Amino acid sequence: MSSVKSAFGIETVPEHLEQLSRLIKVTDTASIDEIIEIISADPKLAQRTKRIALNGRDNTDEITLEVAVNRLGVGIVEVLAMGNLLTVSVLVTFRKMLGSDLSIMDASSKLRRDSDGVIGSIEFNGEVFGKIYLDFPSRATRQIASRLTGLPPEDIDEEIEKDSVGELVNIICGQLQSNICDAGLSCHLGLPVVDEAQVVSIDKISGARKEVFAFKYGEDTLWIDFLINPYANR
Repeated sequence: MSSVKSAFGIETVPEHLEQLSRLIKVTDTASIDEIIEIISADPKLAQRTKRIALNGRDNTDEITLEVAVNRLGVGIVEVLAMGNLLTVSVLVTFRKMLGSDLSIMDASSKLRRDSDGVIGSIEFNGEVFGKIYLDFPSRATRQIASRLTGLPPEDIDEEIEKDSVGELVNIICGQLQSNICDAGLSCHLGLPVVDEAQVVSIDKISGARKEVFAFKYGEDTLWIDFLINPYANR
């Protein structure tokens, strides 16, 4: 794990990223038992797996890890690893571009309100297929735009906010693409699209599993909806 921390320059790297990244390269030959062994070593990873198997529901006591992994199949490795790589990309980008250390939050225990800001979306395709939605509340977008442009917050208008968030999402995409390649996945990211939150609807992707991530940024919560189908192009 120290090598991952050194490479990304952050301390809050999700657990077992190295193991999952190595396992990606042998997914087609890995056994369910091997996958369960790695996931079970990290309680948080095990809880994530159960929630994914339950389509986001939090009552994970109703299912065992073995049942969850068997239900999801070997593709759960890509789902978990991509989620971890996305998390790392967001953390690194905010540190490098904004000088901000985000805190990873437990999304299942955090009340989510309707967004009043903007949402950046990115589609990805390759060995895995899906879409990412990054939800930035209004106050956070103003702060981000101010830091990126050097303008005082009172001089930031909606267009500057959208352009600044678009640039930040684009950098997150670049970091994610690099992380994906390093992990051994063949995956291509599309161009980010940024729009007002009230006009964005989250797509339903056939066969996709959904995860939700939350990050603490000052007094705000940044949300990410992550939809991925690891079997779409197999």
